Amino acid sequence: MPNQDELADVVICGAGVLGLSVAHTLLAERPNMRVAIVAREMPGLDDYSQNWASPWAACNWFSYSNKPTTVRWETISFERFWDMIPEGIVMATPTTMCWSAAGVAEQIWYQDVVRNYEVLEGDAIPAGYKYGVKYTTITLQPRLYLQKLKNGLEKRGVTFVRRYLPSIAYATAYGKKDAIIVNCTGLGSMSLGGVEDTSMFPIRGQTITVHAPHIKESICDIVDGGGDATYCVPRPDGTCIIGGTFQFSNWQQGLDTDTGFAIFDRASRMIPALLSPETKIVSHNVALRPARMGGMRVEVERVEYPLEGPQEVLPDFELEADVPVEALEEGKVPSKSFTVVHAYGMGPAGYSCSWGIAEDVVKLILSS
Repeated sequence: MPNQDELADVVICGAGVLGLSVAHTLLAERPNMRVAIVAREMPGLDDYSQNWASPWAACNWFSYSNKPTTVRWETISFERFWDMIPEGIVMATPTTMCWSAAGVAEQIWYQDVVRNYEVLEGDAIPAGYKYGVKYTTITLQPRLYLQKLKNGLEKRGVTFVRRYLPSIAYATAYGKKDAIIVNCTGLGSMSLGGVEDTSMFPIRGQTITVHAPHIKESICDIVDGGGDATYCVPRPDGTCIIGGTFQFSNWQQGLDTDTGFAIFDRASRMIPALLSPETKIVSHNVALRPARMGGMRVEVERVEYPLEGPQEVLPDFELEADVPVEALEEGKVPSKSFTVVHAYGMGPAGYSCSWGIAEDVVKLILSS
């Protein structure tokens, strides 16, 4: 446990893309704030754990909604990513989107956000589709990106603690008495004591990573609702993610071999360059995207957590009640009160919205 002089002003639960982005944004606003990040999984240590989604993302900027709040989040994030291109961790990537359903074009709002946007016509539309657009977006390699964010935070004095928290209350052990807790635990918010959000559900994604440095452009089809999509996303390290599935409320983390064959078959028909001898399969991947009925939760909550009753006890934690037990009214359970800023439930759009969400979270932190 930290010494008293090391306790944080803000404790962030979760070291995925949202938690790390919040920490960077907060320190840009308040460089002298003490920040701790407490998480079960950490970049560089748990990169291949299926218990978090961030290392498994395809990591191309793609819009998932035309709702005003999401549009703002995605726009902020795109510009932030675009500014990172000279650093080499983010890559400008020509991208083709194609579809056959009517009405999709009217939902595309980001013509003036991405670069080099054009509507495809005639033979320029990929075979088998009726419509298409092409533009330049960004792609990145998630594990390298997360590690870069973590390294930057360590240089700025952020404390990283790798451990499981059975309840949001245990995060207060790393903060000062009035510390703000930030909940960026994704699907963990379903079971995290003091949160236990039953609106959360997984969207199962199965993908394939290939080494294919000869592929320089991304292509993706647009499908309605859940199910399968076909896409190939090149990243700065010479790999591509091909996919993939969007299976709602599917908790299966094992590999479905038939699905893997189907993914590669669909993708190679859309992108024949995948059949090149240069292409090498690196891994088959399964991850669970943290989605939420009603959409992303970004809000402040004052939590009063009971310190007696059915809770898991961690022997090296000492959670002090706000009121000494002997001073409580007869029959009242001692509790700990603290402020939580929640930021979770973005499903497949975590990276695309990350910097925009982080700005809103920091505003809530500073006003709490």
